[in-house]
Amino acid sequence: MSTNDRTQTRLVSFSTPGINIEVALHRRCNRWYIVFPRAYGMANGWKLFNPLNEPQASDSSTAPPKQSLHHRFWLRECPNVTLKDLLAATPPILKATGTTRRVKVEDKEIEEPQVEVLLDEEQLCQRCAYCGCWEYSYAGEARYEKIAPRGEDGIYWCGQCYKTAGFLNSNSAWWKNPSKVTDYPYFQHKMGRKW
Repeated sequence: MSTNDRTQTRLVSFSTPGINIEVALHRRCNRWYIVFPRAYGMANGWKLFNPLNEPQASDSSTAPPKQSLHHRFWLRECPNVTLKDLLAATPPILKATGTTRRVKVEDKEIEEPQVEVLLDEEQLCQRCAYCGCWEYSYAGEARYEKIAPRGEDGIYWCGQCYKTAGFLNSNSAWWKNPSKVTDYPYFQHKMGRKW
């Protein structure tokens, strides 16, 4: 995708009856999350609102099946996030496939509904794989550049890191595999952008 096409694709933010502020979807490997696409002071630099799934070892990829155009995953409902609430999101972000499964969690079994994401990868909130800064949903905000595919995932860089790509490309660092980073540093916002 060219830079011009990328900058014209809007980051889709949404709200639900239970989530009364603007949030966005983010995907990291087979994990799906709701994140804050704005610099909310109460988040105190924390970008993660809620994880949406807990992949099992037996799960296949969330990548789109051939007959579908969108990712699918098993939703792990919790008090903050329910299927009913997500189905009422404005604008629509996912739909139920009608399939459920039962998984063991600690000492009980729970039911997980399968959902299909209605957004394309370019509409998700991205994180710069080098500096760790997050995209924002403010009007006119520049979107991050997909610099390389990594399996089913893309590696995205913010504009500043993209400008220095030659230097950064020559340094072998953790950014080449952000899936190895634990959630705490991954979702901690880097200060200095939009604060």
